[in-house]
Amino acid sequence: MTAATQPTPATGDVRPAPWRFAHYEVHARLGEGGFGVVHEAWDLRLDRAVAIKFLRDGTSLPSMTRLLSEARAAAPLRHRAFVQVIEIIESDGRCGLVMELVCGSTFQKAFAGEAMPAPRALRLVRQCAEALAHAHRAGLVHGDIKPSNLMVEDADEVRILDFGLARRIDQDTAQHDSGHAEAAGTIAYMAPELLFGATADVRSDIYSLGMVLFELLSGERPFATLRGALLAHAILHGDDEVVPAAKSSGDGNAMALVAKMIARDSSQRMADMHDVVIAIDGLLGRRQRSEHVRDELVHAVPRPSLRLVLLAALGVLVLGACAWWLHGRDKTPGQAPGVAVTSLAKDLAQAERLLRFPEVTGNIDAAIDLLKTMLAQQPRHAAAAAELAIAYCMKYAGDSRDDSWLTRADVAAQLALESDDQLALAHAARGWTDEFLGKTDAAAAAYARARVLEPDNFHALLGHARLLARRQQFTDAEDLLQQAIARYPDERLFQDALGTMHYQRADYVAAEHAFRRSIALNPDNVYAYGNLNAALLRQDRIDEALAVLQQGLKVRPDGRLYSNLGTALFAKGRYLEAVDAFERAVSPEHGSPNDYLKWGNLADALRWVPGREADARAAYTRTLELAQVLLARAPDDATLLSRAAVYHAMLGHAEAARQHLTRALAVAPDDADLRFRATLVGEILGDRDAALVHAQRAVALGFPRRRLDSEPELIALRRDRRYLSDNKE
Repeated sequence: MTAATQPTPATGDVRPAPWRFAHYEVHARLGEGGFGVVHEAWDLRLDRAVAIKFLRDGTSLPSMTRLLSEARAAAPLRHRAFVQVIEIIESDGRCGLVMELVCGSTFQKAFAGEAMPAPRALRLVRQCAEALAHAHRAGLVHGDIKPSNLMVEDADEVRILDFGLARRIDQDTAQHDSGHAEAAGTIAYMAPELLFGATADVRSDIYSLGMVLFELLSGERPFATLRGALLAHAILHGDDEVVPAAKSSGDGNAMALVAKMIARDSSQRMADMHDVVIAIDGLLGRRQRSEHVRDELVHAVPRPSLRLVLLAALGVLVLGACAWWLHGRDKTPGQAPGVAVTSLAKDLAQAERLLRFPEVTGNIDAAIDLLKTMLAQQPRHAAAAAELAIAYCMKYAGDSRDDSWLTRADVAAQLALESDDQLALAHAARGWTDEFLGKTDAAAAAYARARVLEPDNFHALLGHARLLARRQQFTDAEDLLQQAIARYPDERLFQDALGTMHYQRADYVAAEHAFRRSIALNPDNVYAYGNLNAALLRQDRIDEALAVLQQGLKVRPDGRLYSNLGTALFAKGRYLEAVDAFERAVSPEHGSPNDYLKWGNLADALRWVPGREADARAAYTRTLELAQVLLARAPDDATLLSRAAVYHAMLGHAEAARQHLTRALAVAPDDADLRFRATLVGEILGDRDAALVHAQRAVALGFPRRRLDSEPELIALRRDRRYLSDNKE
């Protein structure tokens, strides 16, 4: 379609007249690239400004493929730096990708020819690195980082454009798109290995971002005078100092970072974007401290004595360095202390990154091995001991449920505090360990102490919020989680905790939203698929719940997912299939043979399969054995007590069932799930009046009526006229 033009009244400039594209009014062209043109547009349905990208070859198959590829690449990215895709739409023979409208200027336009002060350049690139780290965690690389694909808004906030070349890490073996590589501007920022036909990966994005940092610092693009084959040859074989401007750069530390990012051999670059962020934080931190000290000296000390002050400060630094060296040599004989400390710091950072994704197979084990190696080198390393205690707790809380992990966690947490009782992480580790050991008061005190020492400590925030929800202090838990999410917007563990808290409050819609945000932050998080499934089941959306589980199982077989699959199948009355799923959930290969709840679920399903009654009783017996171990640690846990009451009732232990239920109701009388279990206990033990009271209360507290109507244990109760009258829709 060719747009007509008309003069604007104010200036007489020629601008394209608006034209309709589906329900959008298309206005001025914002920019164009090798494949397409981007226009500003107005959404006539929702009254908002958007941007629409039209590809040059209309609605051909390659055009559609490129648009779909770009949309799919951008869809899972929830970091603010990435432009959000709204929809792909076809109209009047054209295809368009509708996106969020970003107001600002590209780096190419805003900073062309301008050598920027290092602090500002580092802050801009840090935003890029942080956002790209988010994309890399989602399994995507950008593949085309350059100044024209980076935009700066007001207040120096960075946006990253054009994920059209993005590809899945370790999944796409196709060569880099040569069509895009023909532009000289793009070649200048391409990693050397891409010119040999390698696939874009994390380290090629690091190279490109390093080239952008170079340009911001020096004011000119790398190899600015070269084009085409000469440019490619310079990238592959040129002098190590990319252009002469590097030699005269005003900030040697920043250029040293550039050199690390753009090493010709990809194995010599940083391992990932997290390392880039850490390195930039180090540079900015040192700069800020040095400027602060310099300003204090200039303004507070008379000029004649400034030299003496500096000499005295230098003397203190020398003495401190000598003492530190001797201290370090005592702890790590035979090693240069500076090298040892740097290595330990990197190992600790790597272990922390692994523990941020505990659901990934092997991550917890890898972190444990790394931390144990650190402690072998430096036995009193408080932070390593604290992280190890938390890793052991995660190991226990996963699909193992082996008490030996908590014994190890207890020892590691004790070591951390003995090594440094002023370290917030050590108190956080003590809190995690005490919480899993059922010492909730001690855990609360440990979390409080950790947050006094470091208010934003990640593990203290997560553990404390989890403990508050467990104690049903939901308002305090939500406030703390919102604070944590504001501080750590890209960490899905806080979204999982928020969703779990909403689920406990029977707010299943809010729980669903939180779990979906968790999946958006990390699509490989199988825990969130299981949690989302549970929230959907509570909303009677069984088919959606089953579909979510299938998505999760495609990511990775997991005991939680098999357990939830069994629950969904049980709700549909498909008991044989439910048994198969629950048996997988308790198997050593796929699940946890030490999780009482999974055994309880298996027993419930076996109960309804003819000929498996003895197997059901054996499963209930195993369930109670495992539950009693937990109750010994947490005798006032209402959930454990109420579930134990059900299992006792199933086995005919009437008195034990009543005792456990009474204790549970005393702790949490307004828990909807507990009231449902009380309904089961009453009905199984023949106390219909009590069962009806609990059923009515469960529905009032938000328990799904359909769950009551589909529970096979309550068939007789549902025929009671009082049930029908008390539970009218």
